[in-house]
Amino acid sequence: MEAMEAHVRGNTKIWRKAKKGMLRIVPVALVVSAVLVQSVRQKAAGASPVPAATPAGWSDWESLNNTMFQANPTIISSEPGQLDVFGLPSNPSPVFQQNTYKDGLWSGWKAFSGTPGIGIPSELRASTWGPGHIDLFVLGAKSNIGGTLQSLAHQQYDNGRWLGWEVLSEPRWARSAGVASWAPGHIDVFTIDASAALWHDEFESSQGGWRGWEQLTGNNGANAGNAVSPRQGVIDLVIQGGDGNIYHRHFENGWSGWENLGGPGGSPAIAAWSGTRLDVFMVNNNSIHHKWKDRGAWSGWEDLGLSNGSRLDVAPQAVSWGPNRIDLIAQNQSGTVIHKSFQQ
Repeated sequence: MEAMEAHVRGNTKIWRKAKKGMLRIVPVALVVSAVLVQSVRQKAAGASPVPAATPAGWSDWESLNNTMFQANPTIISSEPGQLDVFGLPSNPSPVFQQNTYKDGLWSGWKAFSGTPGIGIPSELRASTWGPGHIDLFVLGAKSNIGGTLQSLAHQQYDNGRWLGWEVLSEPRWARSAGVASWAPGHIDVFTIDASAALWHDEFESSQGGWRGWEQLTGNNGANAGNAVSPRQGVIDLVIQGGDGNIYHRHFENGWSGWENLGGPGGSPAIAAWSGTRLDVFMVNNNSIHHKWKDRGAWSGWEDLGLSNGSRLDVAPQAVSWGPNRIDLIAQNQSGTVIHKSFQQ
């Protein structure tokens, strides 16, 4: 059979014979009918129907709510095709809200937990080490006065229920720098203190839990950050340095030095869709910028534009559920939670 190429013009699909350059014009209705017949025959034979094609590239932004959240939302993916977004609405008695994407649909926001009693939440981070398990982290302070140090609390979802909150530290932190998990029973948490020093704590269930905080040197005056684990034993960390540029550091049997990714930009986000592919996001001049690498050198920064014309003060949180897929979640200046995805 000769190779065929398909093009769509208006309501007609045009098939081109690649070798002879001949055109055969077929109405779209006939093509759709043929696909439906093929699907029925496959079902009768016990085979799965041909799935609908997903458009390649970046989607438009979609709105997930019209309620002001007092802390920027965070996002995880515990398995392919599923996303979980967490936020904390601003109201007199705030409770954490969760919105789950599965089978192509959003569940809508649902309350699941009260606040951990460490004060006014300012930052949320979440991680997962597989289906059915979530770790949620929140920074909070007893007041919203500028410069107030914050405590860090942790809550775990396992075996179908949320467990109680635990406070991991008394007030000593200024910002979060991300969380990551590379295997069941393992979590890495990063924070920034008032002097812009970067700290790390590690949870390992096989060794009794949390190991204790250690300071990571040479952090370029960290202001904010995020982390991801692309494969077991590996962490990739990005921060906004004191000079406004984005810096990257890699852990694999020890920490690498810092590499300057350029900028300036706001609080960065990072995702990994494979063991070697990294995608980094930042906000510059109210526009989202993106760069990536896969084994080799980093790309340049590409401008993804504004979020429906709305201003973002910090980069979206990013996650990948598998190869060639990235999801971004953010809160725009009007307080609306928005989502955007990339599919290749």
